[in-house]
Amino acid sequence: MKAYGENMTNEMILDKILCKMIPRFDHIVVAIKESKNVESMKIEELHGSLEAHEMRLDERSSEKSVDQSL
Repeated sequence: MKAYGENMTNEMILDKILCKMIPRFDHIVVAIKESKNVESMKIEELHGSLEAHEMRLDERSSEKSVDQSL
C-alpha cells in the first residue's frame, strides 16, 4: 500500500487484521472492538490479546477432549 502512496494509519492496519481473522475468532474480534479503543491500540496490544484468547480456546478444547475420553 505504501508503494502506491497510500498512508496506512495504525487504526487501518488493526482493522484489516481484525477483518481477516478466521471465524473461530469472530466473538473475540467483536469483544475487542466493543471493549477497547481500537483507535489508540497498538499492534502489539492486539497481538497479545489475540494470543491470550487463543491460548484459552486451546485450553478449553483440550479439556473437552480429556473429559470425552474419560
